[in-house]
Amino acid sequence: MFGELPKLFERNFAIAYFLPSAAFVAITYLIVVRLFGLSAGLTLSAGTFLTELAAFGSVSLLGGIILLIVNRGVVRLLEGYWPFNLGQRVNWIELWRFRKVRAESELSDRKMAELEASGQAIPDDLQNAWDESEKRKANRFPNEERLILPTSFGNTFRAFETYPRVMYGINAIPGWFRLLAVVPKDFRDLIDSARARVDFWVNISFLSLLVIAEFYLVAIYAGRIHLSTLFSVKGRFPWVPLLALLGFWIAYTFARNAAAEWGNWVKSAFDLYLPDLRAKLEFVPAATKKEEREKWISFNVAVLTRDPRFMPAKIRKETKDATSMETLFMELRKLNEQERLLLLEAVVRTKPDAPQTQPANQEKTKP
Repeated sequence: MFGELPKLFERNFAIAYFLPSAAFVAITYLIVVRLFGLSAGLTLSAGTFLTELAAFGSVSLLGGIILLIVNRGVVRLLEGYWPFNLGQRVNWIELWRFRKVRAESELSDRKMAELEASGQAIPDDLQNAWDESEKRKANRFPNEERLILPTSFGNTFRAFETYPRVMYGINAIPGWFRLLAVVPKDFRDLIDSARARVDFWVNISFLSLLVIAEFYLVAIYAGRIHLSTLFSVKGRFPWVPLLALLGFWIAYTFARNAAAEWGNWVKSAFDLYLPDLRAKLEFVPAATKKEEREKWISFNVAVLTRDPRFMPAKIRKETKDATSMETLFMELRKLNEQERLLLLEAVVRTKPDAPQTQPANQEKTKP
């Protein structure tokens, strides 16, 4: 948390946390003061406008900091990580969607294989249908049915979280934190900007649900709504919860689309900078793609189980030095005796700590 405090005055914090918090504070004022006539300590008079504006900004900033603190929990809640393993019990809708997309893809595969076997051209509509199903399967769902979560937002996250494991064998959880060490700052800024848009819509979704709860709690406290008429459409202000629910649905849709866009940046980071991570970790270069994949799988096991036995072999400095010396001796062997003497004389002449010799026939001068 304290590592995030210097970012409070950056653009991404303002977009992702401060703006949703300010909107929630303004809606809370309208509900408490304008709708139910309760006192909120704000008069919005000309004499106290600047003071109250500063108070509004301070409360909004505090709300933004709170959203930053609870961000991980809110994101996981929208993903479908619910207590008592409830997410795995109510994911039947997303399972149905996943199976439907997979069946459409397999049907298109069979039709295209039959046409290719008979030497016929593949129609554009069939090709487009296959492209669409494959893109949706890759961007909206993980690669295995057992990984399906109960929300479309969560499965969009799972789709790009499983990408590095499927493509390269490296697990996204231990791999991402280490990959950030080799990703250039300019590229990280692009990733952070995309993530800020995700957090903005996630916070709007969460606060929209909070507005519904807030409305009914304030209405009951003010004595304007009773429990018997809690969901009555004939109340004085029946459209506030409905508008908040509509706002939640719109924000949730935008959050899912923003997550897919952010996922593209994450996948691109693995595509572009995974070789740099391997070099940074000093792993011995793999000769084949299969060997490279096995190295990353072993790396996953090593860091997740904290067991150094599974860590891939690293390039040792002494090995590199020995290789350099061996190469040097091989090159020296190619020289004749005269060339070796000249090279040795040049090395001795340029060596800083080489002693100065005098000719044998020159006598030393007395002081």
